[in-house]
Amino acid sequence: MSKVVDAKRKHLAVLPIQDGGITAEFYVDANGDIIHNGSDWGWKYKPNDSIFAIQSGFVISKFYNAIDIGHAVVIRTTYSDGTHRDHGYIHLKEAAVVNKGDYVEAGQKIGVRGGSPYINGKPKYGEHLHLYTTRPHKRPYSWSNMKKEVIDPFTELIFHKMPGRTYHLSTKDGHNFGKTAPIWKEEKKSVIPEPVKRDESRNQIEIKSDTRNLREGPGLSAKKYSQYCKRGIYNVNKTAVADNYIWANIADGYWVAVMETDGNYPAVDYKILYQNLKDDLTIYLTQKDQLIKQRDKAYEEIEDLKSTIKIYTTQKEVLIDRLEKALSEIKGV
Repeated sequence: MSKVVDAKRKHLAVLPIQDGGITAEFYVDANGDIIHNGSDWGWKYKPNDSIFAIQSGFVISKFYNAIDIGHAVVIRTTYSDGTHRDHGYIHLKEAAVVNKGDYVEAGQKIGVRGGSPYINGKPKYGEHLHLYTTRPHKRPYSWSNMKKEVIDPFTELIFHKMPGRTYHLSTKDGHNFGKTAPIWKEEKKSVIPEPVKRDESRNQIEIKSDTRNLREGPGLSAKKYSQYCKRGIYNVNKTAVADNYIWANIADGYWVAVMETDGNYPAVDYKILYQNLKDDLTIYLTQKDQLIKQRDKAYEEIEDLKSTIKIYTTQKEVLIDRLEKALSEIKGV
């Protein structure tokens, strides 16, 4: 089995728990500062419940920190496009049951729920799993690098149940999934890409239909999502040609066919635009200087012509005067 996950499936994940729900969401304040840099998964039903890997990958770190992390394990998922996500699981009851260098399958047990570190035998922060999930990236691993890339997992991942595994997902007693309820693999309505605002720095399209299919890949043979693409503007990550259509990738794992009636908005590179205007201005100023020189030369030539005409006019008057005198002399003979 390949140790690399198909990039088209980077948005699919397994629930890390069987029992409980979300006790604290990933939170960013109005200033854009991350206040809670992970999602907390809590329990109610069973003690010593298992924690499962949400995606396949290699264990790249396993450690204990007595100050605020407790027992922790980090698993890196590598995708076929060369990017990877790091998933950090902290506050485990005891050391993870997997070790650094192990390959872990999605849904495989990696530890037991808990609340480490402990103070006087009690969980310092209560019993829960704090889950870090990063966006796809290419940074070398370090704990600090991982935390720089953390995201709200529900913005990019679709969590689903493992076949044959019993779940008790609670929405009571503080274990409230709320708006971050896991979306099972077959239910993707609430996570389909949303239209965005016009951004001249991005390549964008405007879908002008309410019945355009969303697919997992480019081409008519790619699996369709149950929901249509919403009408509106979308950022285009990349394009592909298949089945005589141009397909736009508008989010990881989401492709839509682009029609002639849709809006197509190429990105405006203002640096290039500025340089082009600067070059045009340089050409204009150079041509302006040349035209001024040509104008001044023309003025000089006009003045020379005026002087020449004045000389010719004077000579003409002298000749006329001589001619009149000659005629008078002839008449007097």
